[in-house]
This record gives sequence, structure tokens and C-alpha cells, in this order.
Amino acid sequence: MQCTSFIATLLLLASAAAEARSLRAESQCPPPGLDSVRDFNLQAYIAAPWYAVEQVVVSYQPRDSFFCITARYIPVDPSNLQKGIDVVNYANRGGVNNNPIGVSGAAGNSSMQLFAVPAPTTGPSAASKLLVGPKQFVSAAPAAAVAQRLGAPNGNYRVVAAGPSQDKRIGYDWAIIVGGAAAPSEPTSDGLCAPSKAEDEGFWLFHRNPLAPQSDIDAMKKVAKGLGIDTSRLEPVVHEGCKYEGADPAAAPGTAAAAQPNAAASTTSASGSGSQPVSSGSAAGSATVSSAGPAKVVGTAAVAAGNCNKHWFGWLLLMHGKGC
Repeated sequence: MQCTSFIATLLLLASAAAEARSLRAESQCPPPGLDSVRDFNLQAYIAAPWYAVEQVVVSYQPRDSFFCITARYIPVDPSNLQKGIDVVNYANRGGVNNNPIGVSGAAGNSSMQLFAVPAPTTGPSAASKLLVGPKQFVSAAPAAAVAQRLGAPNGNYRVVAAGPSQDKRIGYDWAIIVGGAAAPSEPTSDGLCAPSKAEDEGFWLFHRNPLAPQSDIDAMKKVAKGLGIDTSRLEPVVHEGCKYEGADPAAAPGTAAAAQPNAAASTTSASGSGSQPVSSGSAAGSATVSSAGPAKVVGTAAVAAGNCNKHWFGWLLLMHGKGC
């Protein structure tokens, strides 16, 4: 009897392993139909600072820099975003308000300049696709040539989903971003796609409020899973007590950068009443989210970044001083 039971157990384990292999084989990554946000308002998206509330660890953004992470986007010409956008990233290493680090002038670092230009693509989701990299590289050639060099014809920074804001000036209260020309490209055993560690693909949950409601974070994860993106590697970024000193290069030296005014008040909560139309770039198309569903959301997309040795755009959020 014991022998029979042992054999039965082995057969069950073998069956489970075969099923897991089958699921991984059947997973298509990136998820079929995954696209960036349709009818995206890039002008509103860059109108106010963003705060990374959860993200994955990548080589250029290690775990010990998961404190007070912000992103600002400053257009060269607000009336013509085709001319490009300065990307200003900031964080603390080793703890809140400890060892500020940044690029594009943040934390006093002007030696590393990041720059973004619209990806050379067309269609309803074109505005939510960007090419991001060192300014001297991205701004020195036409976008099509930059995209070819990066191997990212549809951009290496794509916003896969965004939650609408009551404040029309800023357009969105939260955004889901994936980093990498083909991200997320790693199949998982449950049929989802994860950001590849080997390719150093990024995955960020952005919010206008540094102390984002947990309901919004949970809703973002639910939306990401609905798009076929695995969220198990996401880790929280600490913002409690952050002063963001040096986060805004335009501010006077030694002053703290203020958080988004009335961020908490303007946040669209996942538990809000009523229903909200959803404009999506996914294969599923449009839908309506009821009050019982996830947070109000607009569209789908991806942010791309990667290891600088592999992709050139590894300098995206390169805030820990690692050279390429």
C-alpha cells in the first residue's frame, strides 16, 4: 500500500509539473492585445509630478533606492511636445531623506540628462508611447533613427493604463507603466507575463499622491492582472516623511519640493460611486467599470526601460550612480 501511495504521489507531482510547463508554453508574452493608452493626453500627464508607489527592482534602480521616488517631465516647448521632454527623476538611497540622488538636475546632478520624445508611430495610442534615453543620444537624431537604435519602434516607455482625475489640468491620478521594448516578456506559470529580469524590464505604479490610498494601489494591480501582467514582483516605495529636497531643479537650493497640491482630495478612489467609461488600448476594447469594480481607469499601455549595456535606455530612472 505504501509503495502504491508513493507511486501515486509521484504521478501527481509529475502531472502538476507537466501542467505548469504547459501553461508557461501557452503564455504569449507580451500579452496579446496589450497596447498603450488610447486618446492619451500627454500634455496633462506631464503637467504635475508623479510618485512611484510600487515597482520592481531593476539594475539601475536597486531596492535600497526605494525611498521618495519622484518623476517630473518638463517640455522643451509646451506648445509642441514633438520637440521633446526633459525627464527629471529623484530618489533617496538607504532611507527617507537620506542621500538624495537624481538625474536631469535633480539632487544637484546635471551631468546625467534624460530626455523623452514621442515614439515614431501612429494610431489612437501613439501619444502614450515615448522613447527615453540620454539626452545627447535621443535629441541628436530623428525619432525613427533613435527607435531603430533602441530596437523599440513603439517606444521604450509606454503607459498601459491611467486613472482619470477630477482635476482636468493633470488629467490622470494614477498610471501603470512598463519598461522595455517588448515588456513584459517573461511567461509565468499562471499564464501571465512578468517583466523579465534577464532583460532588466521595468514595471511601475505611479500616483499623483505620494501617500496613495491602498484601494487605488489594489485597483491598479487588478487592472494590471486584467491586462495579463504579473504583479508578484512589485515592491512598495516608502514616501512617509519624505521632504523631496532637491527633487525639483527649478526650486531654490536646499528647499523641499512640495507634493502635488490637494493630491489626496483630487484622488479618484476605487470605492467611488457611479460608473466610469473605460477607453482601452487592449484587445478587449471599451468597457464600463461599476462602483463594485476596480478603480476608475482609462486605457492600457507600457513604460520601457532597460539595462544600459543592452538597451541604451537603461538610464531611465538611473538614480543610483551606476555608470554605463
